[in-house]
Amino acid sequence: MTRSTEAAIQRSRVEQLLAVTREIVAGSELPVVLASIARAIRTVVEFDAVAIALTDAAGDLEVVVVEGPDELRQHMLGRVGPRAEYDALMDSCEPRGRLLFLVGGDDPEVGLPTWRSGDDDWYARRADDPHAWGVDDGLYAPLRDRDGALIGLVSVDLPVSGRAPDDEQCAMLELLARQAEQSIEAHRRLAKTEHNERIFRRAFDSSPAPEAVVDPAQRLTYVNRRFVRELGQVPDVAALASLLTPAEGERCVSEVVGELLAEGAERTSGRLVASRERADGTRVWYQVRVHAVLDPLGRSYRAICSFADITAERETQAWHERAAAHDPLTGLLNRRGGAHAVAELLARADAGVLGVLACDLDGFKALNDEYGHGFGDDVLVALAPRLRGVAGDDAVVMRQGGDEFAVLAVLPDDDGVAALADRMVAAFLDPVRVGTVAADLGVSVGAASAPVHARPTVSELLDTADAALLRAKRAGKARFELA
Repeated sequence: MTRSTEAAIQRSRVEQLLAVTREIVAGSELPVVLASIARAIRTVVEFDAVAIALTDAAGDLEVVVVEGPDELRQHMLGRVGPRAEYDALMDSCEPRGRLLFLVGGDDPEVGLPTWRSGDDDWYARRADDPHAWGVDDGLYAPLRDRDGALIGLVSVDLPVSGRAPDDEQCAMLELLARQAEQSIEAHRRLAKTEHNERIFRRAFDSSPAPEAVVDPAQRLTYVNRRFVRELGQVPDVAALASLLTPAEGERCVSEVVGELLAEGAERTSGRLVASRERADGTRVWYQVRVHAVLDPLGRSYRAICSFADITAERETQAWHERAAAHDPLTGLLNRRGGAHAVAELLARADAGVLGVLACDLDGFKALNDEYGHGFGDDVLVALAPRLRGVAGDDAVVMRQGGDEFAVLAVLPDDDGVAALADRMVAAFLDPVRVGTVAADLGVSVGAASAPVHARPTVSELLDTADAALLRAKRAGKARFELA
């Protein structure tokens, strides 16, 4: 054979292989792909009889594709061979790379589907060739998955040359066998994925919590029924973010999703707390958990957002926080709540003075002694709104204990502090009515102040105001004294 002839044969084989590869890529069903591979083996590797068997659920081998004479197709297609018989066959073969070669005369008479040409002359014509293909010869390519488990078998017979295959033919057969392995694995993974997807969607739809699937473009590609009932038709994460208000210190849902779906993301999950306003004006709170779904290469290709309604927990938490910060009798801030409120007040202020009024009711002990402590409690409850009204919305009003109160406010200057103290004394000149009793009470006030920019210590100012309060009490009550 000349070099030009060999080159032409090589080109023809490559062209045939490329044509079959295009068929494989275009094939959507596994039988179509395997039939293309069988045709490639017949035309490129040059064997006139090709069969491909796949393992079934029991591990046995069923012939699913046959390429060759009609009698071969009729005899082999759909036949099933036990797995144990395959193992016996494998033990009887000579390895040739990843292929198995069954040499004539060593036929183990296994129960696998086998076939011999009825054309005895085909073999007789080649009897004198030491490399001739014998009547009992066989060549097999086991198909295995990535874990090494058997998933199928390619068997060939009747080489066009009439001789045992050369190294190039064996290499071609191995190449096409690998293509068959990849195709079988890909289709089985797809089938498993579709099965898992059906299970996922059933669980997803029946979930009592709103859930959504997000793609890398941050579009909501699938939402369950509960999501639609609670949040409506939402096209993407940006629209979802517009519905949700993050809790203080929490990130926006679009930031969390974007981080998990970003290329090279290091995290696979995140969560946040956010709320949305209902039609009736109330708020519902969610803990939003976001989980990235990874492909076989570990890259995130979608995210699942789950919404747990934590409204009851938030309301309970808010109740406990309020209870911890407020006086249970009057509803005014207690020392703990007052300290936090003053810190916020100073954080917002950039000029003026912090005025502190220490207030003590005049004549309260006498009322308690005359009418009882229950009446005294009712008096304190009735006076709390009066204190808040005089102090103003921006001031901090807290109960120190007993009949002692404190008012803290940012004012323009010390004159403003004195004016507030004067208004406080005047507000208590009118009696407070509880039931049928009009109780005459006054209030003594001690006032202290410090510039806001000096970041004054509230406890020190309260001590200074208390000292001024003591002077007001000694000076005749129902009056104020400045420190």
